[in-house]
Amino acid sequence: MNKLTNVMRLEFYSMKSQFKLLIAALFVLLPLFLVIGNSPQIIMLILTFTVFLIDTTYQLIKQYNFDKLYASLPLKKKDIIFGKYIYALSLLLIVALITLIVSLITASIFKGNLNSKEIIFLVFIGIFIDLFILSLQLPLYFKFNFAKSQIITVAPFFIIFAIATPVLTYIQENTKLFSKIPELMNYINNNPIQSGLIMMAIGLTIFALSYFVSKKVYKS
Repeated sequence: MNKLTNVMRLEFYSMKSQFKLLIAALFVLLPLFLVIGNSPQIIMLILTFTVFLIDTTYQLIKQYNFDKLYASLPLKKKDIIFGKYIYALSLLLIVALITLIVSLITASIFKGNLNSKEIIFLVFIGIFIDLFILSLQLPLYFKFNFAKSQIITVAPFFIIFAIATPVLTYIQENTKLFSKIPELMNYINNNPIQSGLIMMAIGLTIFALSYFVSKKVYKS
């Protein structure tokens, strides 16, 4: 537990300067866009912004060799990896919880177009997307040096696009599969919270698999 605490403390101090941006996004931009812009997508964007801050912090750690701080502690490779994954997951879930609370309060006060179930669903979708992105980015961070790890920010989006395009094409060409989409959308509309929980469970599973990949590829 002490080893995990040490890693998470270093992660916290490395990212400390970024928290002002995150707080501004949560308590200013989020309610502002929900009320004035009527843009529910801001809920997912706030969560994705959290991933961007995590990426930026990790790149700075690589660039300025802050990794040497870990060498000064009695930490094994697996401790560093586990600590970084737990920190990223904890931060994401905390931000998701704050996003949920702020969005629900804003919606109840200003009576927007979103109900509570839709807000919860959007938060779950945001968590799923971010877990998926982090699952692709973190192994790259552990594998490469700073120069190569700069691709972390953009690589997952190209990968998602590369995967999504043939998958969508296949679905459109497969009549039977395409006909199932309305049924799926109907289920999601009728069961937004259950659907969100399923997607979050899938995201956590992918995130766990990513952890084992990072253990295999990590360059100390």
